[in-house]
Amino acid sequence: MSVGRYYDEMHEFTLRHAPFRDHSGFAHDTIHRALQDRADGTFSPDTIYRLLAPHLPSGEAFRGLDAGCGYGGTCFRLLPVTGGTWHGVTVSAKQVEVARELAAARGLSGRVGFSLRSYDLPMDGRYDAIVAIESLAHSEDTSASVRNLAAHLRPGGVLAVVDDVPRDGLGATEAAWLREFKRFWHLPVLPGRTAWGAIFAGAGLVAECDEDLTPLTRPRDAAMLEEAWAHHAAVLPARKAEGLGSVAAGELGGIRLEQLTRAGAVSYRLMVARAP
Repeated sequence: MSVGRYYDEMHEFTLRHAPFRDHSGFAHDTIHRALQDRADGTFSPDTIYRLLAPHLPSGEAFRGLDAGCGYGGTCFRLLPVTGGTWHGVTVSAKQVEVARELAAARGLSGRVGFSLRSYDLPMDGRYDAIVAIESLAHSEDTSASVRNLAAHLRPGGVLAVVDDVPRDGLGATEAAWLREFKRFWHLPVLPGRTAWGAIFAGAGLVAECDEDLTPLTRPRDAAMLEEAWAHHAAVLPARKAEGLGSVAAGELGGIRLEQLTRAGAVSYRLMVARAP
């Protein structure tokens, strides 16, 4: 199954199951991790934007790109921070449709736009900042994807990546969990920390920040994760019969990620690199 179809199917399930909407990120126009706010202790998908803001330029002429934009939440939340304009690209037709509707409803169509497009294809012009939150993990060739995005940065522009990064030298159990996590979430490569340094350098970028955000996540306890795994593994055949196999698979992948996070095998990181 393609990544675009995977997210389209998740979207359809979200529409039919209201309790899943907040969990899926639909209620926040986005699909990424809820992080703890260091100031008040609350958890929200919006926390990442406050962490990104200090790394982003701003101004009336600012141009930003969200590479893997989901429902557009990053563009909508960062627009007041940076000014200028934002554009989001995604391979999910459903996500583009929703994002455009939201932009129109909020009177932002002139400043925020969305395209059904891979971040591996040429973009329209150059940008002051490119943000990729939990999206480059889906790349089949991370080095090539980053080189393409870096080629569309203005001089001095920044590429900000937020993603899961495996630790080098995993044990047998952790390595097996990682393989399952990648398979369930359609993650072909998922580079480690050492690899990310080489990826940025190979794209001609200078790394400026590598912040571990894992302490701001909240994986469930081990017993709860084991119980959740047993449940979703049991319903996977029925979900497949309903044409919603990717939903149960997505849940299983999320459980493996939480187990990897608890074990210290995967960290959730904010990495920022700048074009010369």
